[in-house]
Amino acid sequence: NFFNLYAFDMSSNYLSGEIPSDFSKFKNLQFLGLNQNRLSGEILYNLCNVTTLFHLDLSSNLFEGHNIVGNILMNCQNLQELDISQNKLSGVIPQLFFEMHASLVYINMGNNTFNGSLPLEVGKLIHLVVFNISYNMFSGEIPPSLADCLDLEHLRMEANFFHGMIPSKLASLTGIQEIDLSSNSLTGQI
Repeated sequence: NFFNLYAFDMSSNYLSGEIPSDFSKFKNLQFLGLNQNRLSGEILYNLCNVTTLFHLDLSSNLFEGHNIVGNILMNCQNLQELDISQNKLSGVIPQLFFEMHASLVYINMGNNTFNGSLPLEVGKLIHLVVFNISYNMFSGEIPPSLADCLDLEHLRMEANFFHGMIPSKLASLTGIQEIDLSSNSLTGQI
């Protein structure tokens, strides 16, 4: 019955089970922190009804599911911070996700089993500061459009299956502080 709830943080506990379906009633929820627990199952479709979310941290749990980013989080267009790292999530991230979430500042999807290639639309995340997709199964070439994310400071893409050359356009990221492209199949010159 917490219809006016805007922040819910239960991180760093030993909570288990699934996210209750009643979360869909939190129409004003902006901050949801359930990270570092033992929550499991699929991330509920009910979360896509919480369109006011700007901070979502579900990292370090036992969540699983396919195409969670495309199906569940597509309607959360106000998202600025997304951390779903260290789970058992999989699937392809559709280009529409990047087109609809230009306000994202922080993305951490590391340590899952996401696959497919990164579309050129990733360059539409012009406010992005942190982009971590390490330890997944992404493949294809690194999109040169990442250079359009001029605020980018941390780029972690290690331990995937990227191949080809490192785009020379990445040199325009003058604010970059950290780049990790290790453990891929990249070729050519630096």
